[in-house]
Amino acid sequence: MSVRSRVLRPPGSTIGPLGVAALAAALVVLAACGCGPRRSRDVAVTASGRPYFGDVSPPERDVFTFDLGAEPESFDPGLAVGQPDGRVCRLMFEGLAREDPRTLEPTPGQAYRWDLSADGRTYTFHLRPGLAWSDGAPLTAEDFRWSWIRVLRPETASRYANLIAMVDGAADFNAGKLTDERAVGIAAPDDSTLVVRLTAPTAYFLHLTQFYTLLPVPRRAIERWGNRWTQPEHVVGNGAFLLKHWRQNDRFEFVRNPRYWDAANVKLDGVVALSLDEMNTATNLYKAGAMDWQPSGYLPSSFIPYLRSYADGR
Repeated sequence: MSVRSRVLRPPGSTIGPLGVAALAAALVVLAACGCGPRRSRDVAVTASGRPYFGDVSPPERDVFTFDLGAEPESFDPGLAVGQPDGRVCRLMFEGLAREDPRTLEPTPGQAYRWDLSADGRTYTFHLRPGLAWSDGAPLTAEDFRWSWIRVLRPETASRYANLIAMVDGAADFNAGKLTDERAVGIAAPDDSTLVVRLTAPTAYFLHLTQFYTLLPVPRRAIERWGNRWTQPEHVVGNGAFLLKHWRQNDRFEFVRNPRYWDAANVKLDGVVALSLDEMNTATNLYKAGAMDWQPSGYLPSSFIPYLRSYADGR
């Protein structure tokens, strides 16, 4: 195996035991990724002449590889809490709204539009026609209502249930003071309409509808498989990708979901998320071209001044 990566270190430093260990770990992961860098290491530069630290060419075979970070605690949206959890959830599921890739403002997702009452307390979401789960079953407004109520159920023990405490009756239902779920301000009057009633106007509520805690989950799969419903052989989603393979503390492999409502505009054929919480290893994999993205904050702090000279190091 020929590997052309180099150990990342600040100028003038030497490779100590930790650096050698990081390189060894990187080589092991590179071997697992399939024999060395996936692309040529021609150095790309910006129009102003600033070089890129990593490889910015399109991913081979249209499979995007990135550093997930630590192994997710859970990728059940209602139980997920950390950033790695959320990244996996958002690949497999989509909420009423989704984030604009540039501004992060809410844009239509599973709902193609929504209305807000004059008093700012009632949102009416209109779902896209023909929505379906990845197993082909229709996805309706009742799926959203049930999923949100599941988050609020005391027995679910969702740590982010308080995110929707502004929904009328939600806090009391979560605390066990209210037992009738139909008294909570979340209603599905028909298959394509979800009505959410708040206790007071909440400016950031639409942003919450794209957060992973409020993603819809498949009731049938959960009731049949219990806490094993997220296993690759059981999981059912509504997002752009499907979970094909998962090996704990190693990787997640995703493929395109042909039943996703916007599948025609999904440019990637697959995504690979590597469970890497060793920052030196991850940085060397990015430098070698074995990864396409290393999330913000996943860099060794000692290397940040050095990386600032690169176009992709800011």
